Amino acid sequence: MFLPPRIAFLVPVLAVLSLAGCAGSPAADPCAAAVEHIAMCLDGELPPPSTCASPEAAQAALDLSCEDLRDLGKADGGLGCSWIGRALGLCVAIPDDAHVLSTIGTPADELLGDKVRILVWNVHKGEEEEWDEEMTRLTSDVDLVLTQEILLDQDSRETLEASDRLQYIAAATFLVGGSGGPATGVATGSSAEAVDVQFVRSSRTEPILNTPKMMLLTTYTLIDGRLLLVANVHGINFVTDSAFREQMLQLEEAISTHEGPMLVAGDFNTWTSGRREALDGAMTRQGLVHAALADDHRWRVFDHVYSRELTISSARLLNDLEASDHAPILIEAGLSSVRQSM
Repeated sequence: MFLPPRIAFLVPVLAVLSLAGCAGSPAADPCAAAVEHIAMCLDGELPPPSTCASPEAAQAALDLSCEDLRDLGKADGGLGCSWIGRALGLCVAIPDDAHVLSTIGTPADELLGDKVRILVWNVHKGEEEEWDEEMTRLTSDVDLVLTQEILLDQDSRETLEASDRLQYIAAATFLVGGSGGPATGVATGSSAEAVDVQFVRSSRTEPILNTPKMMLLTTYTLIDGRLLLVANVHGINFVTDSAFREQMLQLEEAISTHEGPMLVAGDFNTWTSGRREALDGAMTRQGLVHAALADDHRWRVFDHVYSRELTISSARLLNDLEASDHAPILIEAGLSSVRQSM
């Protein structure tokens, strides 16, 4: 996301303050300055800036008032398809259902073992230079990988394809730059082959670009014959708490028919107490337990892991990495022989 999640809760405040005059201190990059200006004026989540078509296009965006930008946001196709959106690389396209899912790599096994190592990480579209190296290192010995905000451009695909033991299933939220551009969304990697794959788009969308958030559900066979359902979730962000609760009800409905072990994790964007209560309520009703993380010094907590019929032996936050604006979560879990009460 354009604005770091750790300050996402300030966005509504910034938007109100910006109404008196959107433009703030100009960034060094005119394209980045224009995107920042638009995001602050319109309280919107925008893709990361790409190279502008021209400095004049960036200046034109900076010269627009908040009112003008709001009008563009309501225009045909929204800001993402306006001339400014095209010039600043902000155009997006929502894939139809037939083109949401894609697969990268080949799994090493058919089954997941009795000990499962899990990595949960919002990778911030791989914007940091160290991302590919850290991704390769962190996934070298894990069994499940749940990523959010992954940008499936050529470099990222090569990083994922380099694994000789994990298969990634990606669910595209939108295509950056419009039709034909690289997909961004969530991706779940596993050392075992998925026996079922489903995706659920949020019924509500983010403002301005009208992009949904994605939930990816993959099912794997465990060594004891049971099926493990894994839900990889990216929570909707710049909307009201009621819209977030609606997405959590979608999630709850999607997982409610599964009987057996379950893992639900991801970036839920829980920057208000109401959002956290909605998430915890949905998980509790489905018999899932929240994993407390060691070394967790986060001021605002956006990323969570919940499980059912799994015994969490270790759960920690990897605070020493700078390859994303989210710290990765590393989980070690074993199979529980006793079904948890619902």
